[in-house]
Amino acid sequence: MTMSIVTRNDLSSGRAEFYTDEFRTVLETHMVWLRQHSTTSAITVEPHISYMYENDFNGLMNHYNVPRDLHWLNMRINELYSPLDYRQTMLTIKLVDPDNIAQLYNRYCTGYKNS
Repeated sequence: MTMSIVTRNDLSSGRAEFYTDEFRTVLETHMVWLRQHSTTSAITVEPHISYMYENDFNGLMNHYNVPRDLHWLNMRINELYSPLDYRQTMLTIKLVDPDNIAQLYNRYCTGYKNS
């Protein structure tokens, strides 16, 4: 059986296997790595935008056109547990690099899941 390599485009297609509890556990164990990775970017949120989206992290992500599939992970790398946790004082938001998620998923499929 051959396994295909997962790419950034696969992530944005909303494939269900990226969002299983098992893979989310893998993501949680790599959270520090994701937060500190050199390709993790950051956006500066204008104060009036942060005020508008207080307690609505998903709305903030939509405002900045972040793919819906990445909202949960971006919430977690910003040390939030619920979209309601977003506060207007959070003026810098980290954004995960989808290529890093694809890399972790490929490792998960070849190492963790099949062992």
